[in-house]
Amino acid sequence: MEDIAFWKVVSAGLSENNAGADQHFTIRKEYTDGVLFLELTGRLDSLTAPQLLAKYEKQNASDVIRKVQIDCHALDYISSAGLRVLLIMQKGCKEGVSLKGMNDLVRDILDRSGFSEILAETAQMTV
Repeated sequence: MEDIAFWKVVSAGLSENNAGADQHFTIRKEYTDGVLFLELTGRLDSLTAPQLLAKYEKQNASDVIRKVQIDCHALDYISSAGLRVLLIMQKGCKEGVSLKGMNDLVRDILDRSGFSEILAETAQMTV
């Protein structure tokens, strides 16, 4: 047994910086006349993006979504996983996805990734 190596994989848990990151992410949803209104709070990243996709897919399964309007005023950050969900929604809606109230960090991420060219930004939107 001297030549055999054993690995023990253990969960180290979340670091202080990431502790409960997905606990602070919330989605407020409202559907009216083919438009899905979403208000996102917190970080839209690889831990939380599946929640947003699941809400979108569940709504889309029961109703025809022609447009998604997202209020981002309380969205702190968006990762590539979050961008991927926005792209899925953009492709699935006849009138696409529009964003409102982005902070400078989220706007910069959208600009650098080219998503600001894909998604519309709206000045007036009621959620």
